[in-house]
Amino acid sequence: MIGGARPELRWINVASLFVDHTYQRPVRADGQNSIRRIAGKFDWRLIGSLTVTPGRAGKYAVIDGQHRLAAARLRDLTADLPCIVIETSTVAEQAALFLALNRDRVAVQPIQQFWSALVAGEDLPRRVKAACDAAGVTIARVQTGRHKPLVTSSVGAISRAVARYGDQTTTNALAIIAASHPETPSAFGGPLMNAVFASVAGGADLIALRDALAQTDLSAALIKARVERHNNGGNIACALQAILYREMSAVVAPPASVDAIRPKNKKKPAKPSVRPATLGDLRIVTAKAVPPKTTPLDLPPAVVPLAVDGTEEVESAARLVRFLRSRDCEIAPVGASHWKLGRTTVDREGLLAAANRHRVAMDKPPYSWANRRG
Repeated sequence: MIGGARPELRWINVASLFVDHTYQRPVRADGQNSIRRIAGKFDWRLIGSLTVTPGRAGKYAVIDGQHRLAAARLRDLTADLPCIVIETSTVAEQAALFLALNRDRVAVQPIQQFWSALVAGEDLPRRVKAACDAAGVTIARVQTGRHKPLVTSSVGAISRAVARYGDQTTTNALAIIAASHPETPSAFGGPLMNAVFASVAGGADLIALRDALAQTDLSAALIKARVERHNNGGNIACALQAILYREMSAVVAPPASVDAIRPKNKKKPAKPSVRPATLGDLRIVTAKAVPPKTTPLDLPPAVVPLAVDGTEEVESAARLVRFLRSRDCEIAPVGASHWKLGRTTVDREGLLAAANRHRVAMDKPPYSWANRRG
């Protein structure tokens, strides 16, 4: 059985259209962004047709298409818009049609958007595909909860890594996961990839990272990371990165302090040393700079070996790390005396300054090394 009267296609002027907010959703921040995107790239081929119904004072209520109408008004268009006119007798009937039109739609999944953007020739999807191909990783065609080995649908995480860290770093990180877990299903999940991306970008030893990851049970590590996030704050990727550093400390012990790897000539700046490393069949070249001189810094003993002894210092550093993660800061250890805070590597005082910026914003007294309880 076919319901409803046959609709009519008309061109209706923008001034004759209105939105009934008794049943229409309010336009929030994401809706405003969508309106600006449509207005900025207004294209008649993409505008489609608005679904409207005769309303008050000879005007038409928009049942579906309020964002496109708002974009047309933002562009100061006074032209007619293509509309499908349907007959309704009550506002309740209009609300029911609005609900049916929006509830029964099938959303376009991110993986489908990726493949469409790739065919359209967009640059970022092309770079993502090239990084995956170089690492021997296949991008899935459909979004599912479980994938075969060396297959991923987490194109969002890879896209962000390419944009933030660059093509080579992303390729290296993907190659490390592929070399360490070539037969593990669903090894290329977003949280794990984010942890490996950050580790490689932070200058981690690639061979040690590969070996540590190969010894890691990914399912158990993910569960442990969720527990650590619940207890210490932050996000799962940061917790996974800390777990990887603990595994790396068992594979290759880092130096006791920064002074142990300081070049003899202190007047000249340290030059990056280029070191080739082979991961599976992929040859990777990475440049690792010598860290600057700083006071040896403590880290929680479960993460990496300590540069200094003393339970009070350990507790103080761990307290700052937990506090920063509770403020949704991306923070992870780098070696034995630095932290990676976002894109910046900080030492002991940088860690303290970062924590105190948040303390001041919260109208709370700042932390200090002398007054560790703050």
